[in-house]
Amino acid sequence: MPPSERRPFGTFGRPTPKPPAAPKLPDFCNLGEAVTFIIGPQKKTFFIHKKLACDYSPVLKAAFIGSFLEGQTQTYTLEDTTEEGFGLFCQWVYTQKLDGDLGGQTKSVPALCRVWVLAGKLLMPRLQNIAIDKIEELRPIENTIHIPIFQYVWDNTVADSPLRRIFISQCVWTLNKDEFRTSLSLFPKEMLSEMCYVFRDVTMKGTKFSIHMADFHVKED
Repeated sequence: MPPSERRPFGTFGRPTPKPPAAPKLPDFCNLGEAVTFIIGPQKKTFFIHKKLACDYSPVLKAAFIGSFLEGQTQTYTLEDTTEEGFGLFCQWVYTQKLDGDLGGQTKSVPALCRVWVLAGKLLMPRLQNIAIDKIEELRPIENTIHIPIFQYVWDNTVADSPLRRIFISQCVWTLNKDEFRTSLSLFPKEMLSEMCYVFRDVTMKGTKFSIHMADFHVKED
């Protein structure tokens, strides 16, 4: 993608957008039966009410209500996520929040990345946007960037993905140069190439640090 067409990585002087409308909480009356999820390489079993799973994800609705194998067995297998990540997914389905999973586990950036990827596969853009907001929210609190998760992100997202761009932005603006040097082998080559473009734009335009989260959101219906 030519530099002139690249999506924003950090912005300056833009108006603050209106806060999103409060999420509509699920109706817990008459939830009915539950469906089974088999998660990760350890095949951990989770249960979610079928109505909620189908209400929030058109992919799960098609799977559980249609003629697919999942519709016959009422079981959905996800081997490429983690128990912690799916725990956060469960919390969001029931509460519309990502404050820690239902088992009491604290939210973490790697788990939030897996939630973002999973939400993309299940066509749940609102969950993607909440997850990426949490990723940026945790950065100044933890005072670190989770470099080891980068390879997973690049292996499971496409070019110009908002999840890629938020980490590129964080690294360009906040990563300590000594940490960058010692962790260089953990950076995907594509990421390093993109960072070079951003460094060039920052140098040429004299941009000041500011992250505008609306630039990293996917479109919600």
